[in-house]
Amino acid sequence: MEILVPVDDSEASLKAFEAAIDFGSSVKAKIVLIHVIPKIDVSEEFAKYANMEHIENPSAGYLYAEGQRIMGKFRKFIPKDVECEEILKLGNPSDKILQVASDRKVDLIVMGFRGLQGINRVRALGSVSRRVIENAEVPVLVVPEVINSRIPLQVRASRPT
Repeated sequence: MEILVPVDDSEASLKAFEAAIDFGSSVKAKIVLIHVIPKIDVSEEFAKYANMEHIENPSAGYLYAEGQRIMGKFRKFIPKDVECEEILKLGNPSDKILQVASDRKVDLIVMGFRGLQGINRVRALGSVSRRVIENAEVPVLVVPEVINSRIPLQVRASRPT
């Protein structure tokens, strides 16, 4: 069994990760962490200039390093008896999550979402989680941000400002 877990630097992502580890441990599943680096679109004029000057995406190196940092944050909490793989992709997050889920024929996707109150509850599922739920060919477990976490507060607060 394989469980795909999209991760980012959010509290909701930490909660989904915990749920995936708990469930995955109980069924001896392989956990596949995926972080998608959003592709930044640039104007046609800049693209032409960058091509003429042989300039690659100047933010790509930073974004890749940031993706590695995020993966490292989760890696620390993977129990030794849980098999885990890490994937970094560049592109549209929901598209890449769905593509990896389909290509690997995962059994489950576990992802987080931010819980909102009042009128915002209508939009409680973010666009990425909503698109994954609507288009996934496998079950999707959505974990709310508001559940209690066992990951130490100092780790959750370690994001750069």
